Amino acid sequence: MIQSKFNGKLFLLFCVLGFIVILRSYFDPNGWITPDSTFYLQLSQSLLDGNGFQRIAYDVPGGRTLFAIWPVGYPTLIFIIAKLTGLSVFWASKVLSVLIIGCCLMVLQFIFKSNAHWVGLILCCQSFSNINTYTWSEGAFLLFLLVFCLSVYQYIRTAGKISWLLSVLFSGLLLFLTRYIGVFTFMVAGIVAISLLIKKRWILSLKLLIVVFIQILISGFYLYNNKLSTGYLTGMARGAGAEVNKKMFSQLFSALNEELVLIPVTSTSFSKILTFLLLFLLGVYLYKTIRKKYRFGSINDIWIYFILTAIIYLIFITISVWKSNVSDLDYRYLAPSTFLALLSVAAYLQGKPKIRIKKGSVYYILILAVLGILLFPVKYHVYGYIKAKGNYVFPNYPDNMAILEEKYRGMESNSIVIYGSPHIRYLRTDIIPTDLYTRSPLDGIIKYFKRKGDWNIYIEIRHDLDPISIHESVIDFMKEHQEGEIVRIE
Repeated sequence: MIQSKFNGKLFLLFCVLGFIVILRSYFDPNGWITPDSTFYLQLSQSLLDGNGFQRIAYDVPGGRTLFAIWPVGYPTLIFIIAKLTGLSVFWASKVLSVLIIGCCLMVLQFIFKSNAHWVGLILCCQSFSNINTYTWSEGAFLLFLLVFCLSVYQYIRTAGKISWLLSVLFSGLLLFLTRYIGVFTFMVAGIVAISLLIKKRWILSLKLLIVVFIQILISGFYLYNNKLSTGYLTGMARGAGAEVNKKMFSQLFSALNEELVLIPVTSTSFSKILTFLLLFLLGVYLYKTIRKKYRFGSINDIWIYFILTAIIYLIFITISVWKSNVSDLDYRYLAPSTFLALLSVAAYLQGKPKIRIKKGSVYYILILAVLGILLFPVKYHVYGYIKAKGNYVFPNYPDNMAILEEKYRGMESNSIVIYGSPHIRYLRTDIIPTDLYTRSPLDGIIKYFKRKGDWNIYIEIRHDLDPISIHESVIDFMKEHQEGEIVRIE
């Protein structure tokens, strides 16, 4: 997929995006890590420690359970990078993000050739830049989606070349192993296979249907193993959501509205205005070229597969979120659909008459510089690191983690820390941090954990807890101690 002609502007884009990931992660005190991220890193560290695909858990016999709430694909990739480089799992995840960006750009180079650096600017959009900075599986998911769409299209375009057929199979499986929703690709491949059947291209259709069957079979065995090990197909109960339909639709439209924030500027309203202007200019261009011939029969037709996959994904993820007890719809869930929709527009435009921009290199470097400045973590760099006149110092990630490691250094294994830092999941894989928002009294909480096993129970003092969701005995206990102190309660 690497073109013989070196694209210097594309390489420059890769460097800018890669540096942004590393700098953001370094300067942010939490390293762009969320609670989900800590579980991914926990499994990666468990693999490094030789404990396999298991994680520590207080609510199961033996204190360990299969990692099943999320698929194991993304943590395994982090483990591989950490094993090969000797980096910590945190920095291995950030290196992985940079490699994913590079692979995405190479695939775009294969599809869009000399226009790849312009199309690659899509990765500077706010949703995608955030996803690639966070230690989230969605970054890898975007890459595998891109490869999947390309593979399906190339399989048909090359009249059934076996390498592309295998690529369809493996990219589909990698999507499932990255996020369970990735199983939706069997529907995409199935629709394409049926369309081939209608066109009487029997052999092409049959091979693709075999791939769909294999994908469903492997995914089914994976989920069945989860069921045997944890009692649930995806590692936990995911009951029907309590939202009413009106609120569901409101949530969906709100999320789609937020997806219009393509340009990462401080003002959301200004960003939406910029997006509207870009869409308006796009509409004017399409209107002026609507009667001009589109170059069908080239790789530009891949836009059809991008938009088909985007629509089916959007349907699947919307139904999945509405029917289960998971987070609200936001850019993290919608980004794959937006990503493919933007690529479909880019691929379609490539088949239209080209717009020649004089001094294109100058304009490109200027645009990239502006986007890079907008993405750079100025508030952390400027305000956090000017240590003058005794002002508050904003710690970077390494400093913050050094403080945490020192705080938890003397704690015994098999300990539970109520309201503890989620970073401990991967810094100390033998300790469980947990939040308990319950009206149970403190002695009831202690008895609850004691019934689960022989655990050492600590509580980290926090004065920012909502008194409405916490029992008065816990609040009173907190008031008796200093902020940040870790107190053993059993």
